[in-house]
Amino acid sequence: MVKRIQKFDFQQILIYLCRESFKGKGTKSSLFYLNSRYCLETGGIKEIVEKFFTDNAMENCFFVDAKGSGKKLEVFVDKDGGISYDVCRMLSRHLESIFDEDKRYGESYILDVSSPGVGSPLKLSRQYRNNVGRTIAVKTAEAKLEGILKEADENGCTIEYTLETKVDGKKKKEIINHKLNYVDIIEAKIKISF
Repeated sequence: MVKRIQKFDFQQILIYLCRESFKGKGTKSSLFYLNSRYCLETGGIKEIVEKFFTDNAMENCFFVDAKGSGKKLEVFVDKDGGISYDVCRMLSRHLESIFDEDKRYGESYILDVSSPGVGSPLKLSRQYRNNVGRTIAVKTAEAKLEGILKEADENGCTIEYTLETKVDGKKKKEIINHKLNYVDIIEAKIKISF
């Protein structure tokens, strides 16, 4: 029986092939080998990071994302007002001690703990709130917008932009405040101005 895969996701295809080829031959060990060789599993990292921040009275710090590729594990964290190198270093050492003890990534892996970076897409409402007043580029299913991020709350944000129209042959500029729900946003990035 062939299982149909909706998206052509390399990791999912490898996992499927591994499961099929090792049926009855120790599937757990083959899946561990697959994950450790091609894509480090990132499950559970969010909980470890959030507990670290809580235990160390770093309530303004928060987990953004984790990605595994090859032998490299990237953990992205942020803080209201921007995260410091010292916090990233402390978290990195904490994660290393846990991973080295439980061997979840084997003996050899690369751990990178950092902020998501200025050009990275915004993922959390907290990131939107931290960037109020800055220029933002937003992509939705209906349109692409660029303007000033005026407001942000738990459900969505407001972007202010200028719309130019022609009325009786004359250009007219109108300031638009466009309210967007986060669920409608495909991608949002802060624009850097020099």
